[in-house]
Amino acid sequence: MEFRTHCPSPGVDLWDSGAEVRLVCDSDSSIVVPTFYVKSRNVDGNFTSWVCADGMSKTDVTTEFSDSDFTDGKISAGTVLALAVSAAGFSGYRFTSSAAADFTGMIGNIKRESAEGKTARDIINSFATAFCSYVIEGDGGEIVFVPFGSYYQAAGTSEIKHAPIKYRGKKQYSKLIMYSGDKTFTAGSGSAENTLMISTEYASAELCAAVFNEIKDFEYRGWSCEKGLAHEYIYPGAIEFSDGTLLCTNVTMYPSAAGIFFSASANAVPETDCAYRSQVQRQLDRKLELDKRNGNTAYGKNGIDVFQNLNNGGSDVRKKATVVTAFRLEV
Repeated sequence: MEFRTHCPSPGVDLWDSGAEVRLVCDSDSSIVVPTFYVKSRNVDGNFTSWVCADGMSKTDVTTEFSDSDFTDGKISAGTVLALAVSAAGFSGYRFTSSAAADFTGMIGNIKRESAEGKTARDIINSFATAFCSYVIEGDGGEIVFVPFGSYYQAAGTSEIKHAPIKYRGKKQYSKLIMYSGDKTFTAGSGSAENTLMISTEYASAELCAAVFNEIKDFEYRGWSCEKGLAHEYIYPGAIEFSDGTLLCTNVTMYPSAAGIFFSASANAVPETDCAYRSQVQRQLDRKLELDKRNGNTAYGKNGIDVFQNLNNGGSDVRKKATVVTAFRLEV
């Protein structure tokens, strides 16, 4: 959430980073918006620009462990996740599916070096990837793991006003491949077009089979809606339109006195196998895709530099190249 405020006395009573921010609709008290937290601010004279994030921003803290948490250099997956969730200030964690509650037990014990030195976000993301889930803050202040193909709660009613929905293909998943290094586990059957792939350090035959049971035969559909008007906050996950409920992966909201205007979509369906990776890996994949388009890339301390080769005859392409674009990772 981003907004601007005016302060007659610059520098007075500015909210600190992490301060709670609540958005209230005076014209419709039934619209309840989750609590946001100050992430950054920029003061320009009497005006201040604010960037706020939802409860998941609290996960950017290091998870602390003590020697007593480990036995023979290992710690249970359930303990690691519980400590990460607690460090971020959440009341606990749960799954929308009762069957998924056994996932941490299937992972078993984790080596000390795989747990220490990580933020709560890193740990929660690693488990979400292994569980083929996304994470959201629940109404009770807890972390909720939602399996791929499901949703925490749908926003909107049959009376929601919106522009025409553009559909962008659909795909049904009947096979799961879970891998870690040279270890690969498979559940289900089907072609590459119907295969979902998960790269996780926690891969095992038991976890692969259990996760597959949560997502098997799910039909993913891509779509987009350029503009709509809702009278409730739209949680990431799903939107209920007049002709049915659609899973949503992207949503942008614009609060107003008339309600909440929004644009929303679900990513277009890929034509090949689909890999369910961590947040960092997904961003890296998008950056590295540029290599196919431009021919030459260099990955340095500032991110990825894309070069236009001006002379293929030399031994050192970079000395005879012009930098045309530079991308920086912001994770």
